[in-house]
Amino acid sequence: MSSPHAGHATTHHVMWQLTQHLQQLQQKIQKYPTCREPLSDTRNKAMEKLAVRVECPYHNKPHGCTLTFPIALIREHQDVCEYNPLVCPLRKLVHCRWKGLFEEVKRHVTQKHRNWVINCILGMTDVLIKNLKK
Repeated sequence: MSSPHAGHATTHHVMWQLTQHLQQLQQKIQKYPTCREPLSDTRNKAMEKLAVRVECPYHNKPHGCTLTFPIALIREHQDVCEYNPLVCPLRKLVHCRWKGLFEEVKRHVTQKHRNWVINCILGMTDVLIKNLKK
């Protein structure tokens, strides 16, 4: 049986995250974008409540992510979204700056790093052959 107040902890956490996000934005933005007046410290609690309920698409929507979240929960999804761009798995070995989706990694590696992959496979084959002859 769950506590009748279980949702309060979640709501409090979401509101805290939203407040943190708004404070970070306020540090970056010093004036209102339309009227260019300085930002005030006045809170709009009605808008804060609305912001918790409004669902926004995650920024990987163009890459295929179809999920939507309240603003405060988007950061949690950011860490696990399967549509996040990946870096080249050989980036440190060949100083590659490529970024792409999971399904593009194999094509990238075989097209851009073909010689490196072939040399690596041949080297591993040599090691296997030497071990088999022992």
